[in-house]
Amino acid sequence: MKSILIVLLLSLLSSVSLADLNCPTNIIFEEFVDVKTNAGFTELSLNGVGLKKIFLFKVFYGALYLQKNSSNGDSIVNSKEIKVFTVHALRNISKKQLVDEWTDEFERLCAEDCKKLQPFHDQLMSYARDVNKNERFSLAFLPNRLEFIPTGGEDFPPIKSVAYGKLMLKAAVGSDAGDDKLKKGLLGQDSKLCKEI
Repeated sequence: MKSILIVLLLSLLSSVSLADLNCPTNIIFEEFVDVKTNAGFTELSLNGVGLKKIFLFKVFYGALYLQKNSSNGDSIVNSKEIKVFTVHALRNISKKQLVDEWTDEFERLCAEDCKKLQPFHDQLMSYARDVNKNERFSLAFLPNRLEFIPTGGEDFPPIKSVAYGKLMLKAAVGSDAGDDKLKKGLLGQDSKLCKEI
């Protein structure tokens, strides 16, 4: 997992290229990130950036990176390709807020798989902590696991459940996603939110 962490962070901190996106308050999302797996490097391109709001408060930008860009959320959820979802916090977010928000989404979507997926949910929630404004973290969706990649250099064991990873993506971009504005941005359908540099 360390190799994934290093490559993503280097990509997130790399110099700006022509198709990077500049979002309000000068937040930059790079056009490409590289993910290193046992099979080598895989380059992902920025599919879109969305904004998560709770009531009137802007909470975070989400950026979705894919091997092949797509505006079809259900296809993205079911694809076996590598995907990365990066969160850039726009305010301080407490551990409790993170856990409560994602647990609500998990319980809304898990249906008959709740019991089977609960251990994986508990594992991811055990990684949660307070997030500071302008901090980033990523989730890497790999063919056989989910990796949590914080910016602080911590190394967390992978979550070995493809089904749990799909549920997370379903909450963000699936047909029953919890936030239409965030979903629209992640699918590259909100051209007004961020501008190409």
